[in-house]
Amino acid sequence: MIAALAAAGYPSSDLIGEHGTILDQVDLDASNIWGGVPFKAARSPSRLFGAFGWTAIVLARNKGAYLIGAITMAILLAPALFISWGVVSLGLLVPLSAAAVVAVLLLGCVLSSGLASLKAFEGALNQLLRLRIADRLDRATAHRARLPHPVTFRDLQRAGCPPLSVVASDISTRQLRHFSYGTTPEVPVASAVAASVCLPVIFRPWRVGTRLHLDGGLVSNLPAWTFDAERSLDRDAWTAVVQVGDVVKEKRLWGLGILKGAVLTGFFGSGLLNVRNVDRLKAVRLKVGLKLLEFDPGLRTALEVVDEAKAATVERLVYHLRDVPELMNDICDRIRIRTERVLNLTLRTEGVSSFEGNLRVSIFVRPRDDATSLSADFQVGFEGSPDERVRLPVGGSIVGQALEDQESLYLERSDPTWPSYLARPQDRWLRKLISADINWVLCVPYVKAEHGIECIVAIDSDTPLRVDPDLVDVTMGSISEEVALMLASYLPKEAFVDGSS
Repeated sequence: MIAALAAAGYPSSDLIGEHGTILDQVDLDASNIWGGVPFKAARSPSRLFGAFGWTAIVLARNKGAYLIGAITMAILLAPALFISWGVVSLGLLVPLSAAAVVAVLLLGCVLSSGLASLKAFEGALNQLLRLRIADRLDRATAHRARLPHPVTFRDLQRAGCPPLSVVASDISTRQLRHFSYGTTPEVPVASAVAASVCLPVIFRPWRVGTRLHLDGGLVSNLPAWTFDAERSLDRDAWTAVVQVGDVVKEKRLWGLGILKGAVLTGFFGSGLLNVRNVDRLKAVRLKVGLKLLEFDPGLRTALEVVDEAKAATVERLVYHLRDVPELMNDICDRIRIRTERVLNLTLRTEGVSSFEGNLRVSIFVRPRDDATSLSADFQVGFEGSPDERVRLPVGGSIVGQALEDQESLYLERSDPTWPSYLARPQDRWLRKLISADINWVLCVPYVKAEHGIECIVAIDSDTPLRVDPDLVDVTMGSISEEVALMLASYLPKEAFVDGSS
């Protein structure tokens, strides 16, 4: 819902604020096709589901599952209880048992068919989308913005909106359904969103075309993969992932609580699978004190939750996407300047005024949930090189060797051991990426386990050092010491926490 509204161009201030919520713009009066002030504003989410549907939602979030389970068990156990009390004769046992089975089957059919409809919700969302982009689609009819014409993914693209991806569970074909301009351009956006939020039991399965759908969380609750194409086309693009979960208190589970825990684990626990080994991704998990179906906490409570979430997002996500790269790249630049200064001091002893080559400084860190590789997340120099922000294996690479040995490693391309690195069959693509201009590399590991810090600073150049070999060893030792001192002084430990905890 938030993604669709944001894609259409709604700022967060329009979604919720002291003035009210986005529902104040939804008109429940079907006769009003005009833009402007609604005749009958929705205001409350309860009006989007009908009296029966809203009652079902309230019941479900307030231990309704336990009540339904208790009724079911009572129906199943009633014949046995009557027999034990001697009230029912053996002749009545069969019809009573049959009646119990029929009642349970009927109850199962009702629950599997869903208790509330998303029809009014779909209409409300479509209305909000049209209100925002009507003038970009057709200025001549923009004043009739509440016409019930569906806004499709193609319409969003025509209106110049950013790409939107929506995921649902297609229970007709038993597979994931990905809605987007590239995959389903003619599908109404509001219909795709209705399919994506269609919680089992609570809402009736949602039909898109000829196929029925349920909540996308059943198959992919945190679908960061939907923007893989954008990241592959733009190597500077990042994905920010926000997972919302309730505050979980560890407690003993029993009875239907086990079933509830299994269902919620399926929804929220699968998030890790969707972001594992996704390059250029930052994730944050927001824990809020609202229940899964608590759509009506009241404006004041909702604003408090939003403010807390905003503060947490700035601290854990914005800081990591904006501030940490600036800090780390500044450290890389400081190291490059200091390295050039040390090299110039050495070269002057050989009668050379200054180092004329290009220097690159990279800081390699372990990607989240992967102990087998190292990624050059921060880098200064050689901009535009094909191996910019390269990801290297721990085993079989020079930076990995330095980390495993826990000591600095200097190597020149002329060294006999140089070809032995990245020599495995699975490294063939990396060998094509690594710049052929690299003449030498110095890797300095820096590990502070108590702070969770583990990184390797790699300094390389396209120009050889034409000095005495003994001076090279002394020079690289001096640079290594300078690097360690600078990291100890400037390295922010927050750069090694992804913000998801």
